[in-house]
Amino acid sequence: MDELISLKQVRFAYGRKSTCVLESIDLELGSGLIYGIMRKNGEGKTTLFRLITGMNKTTQGEVKTLDHDPFLREPSLMGDMFLVPEEIYFPSLKAVEYAKCYGSFYPKFSLDDFLKNMEAFSVPEKQTLSSMSQGQ
Repeated sequence: MDELISLKQVRFAYGRKSTCVLESIDLELGSGLIYGIMRKNGEGKTTLFRLITGMNKTTQGEVKTLDHDPFLREPSLMGDMFLVPEEIYFPSLKAVEYAKCYGSFYPKFSLDDFLKNMEAFSVPEKQTLSSMSQGQ
């Protein structure tokens, strides 16, 4: 199994004197599986995703995403991932219309794969983004 994400002894705190949000995190996630991260509110889930996507830098330790340091924001890595923010404006467009409009920003985007995934996860093609749950 190919390694997608690797964290080694990751520590993160907001500011120098802040309480640590993540401490001594070791994690390896491989390809071909779907993962879920469940914790109480305020226990670092969003921070973890921000580290994996390079939006935050670790206080200590190492993060690798697809064998890259995500904090370097290399275009070859940035084209392979996307983090949906917690607060997002959802336009009154159908998901397919949105994908056709913004998919071109991602060189590896495939509309065919997108449609197959919508079908696999039972997301109605005619439903607008603004009427979908964030899980959809």
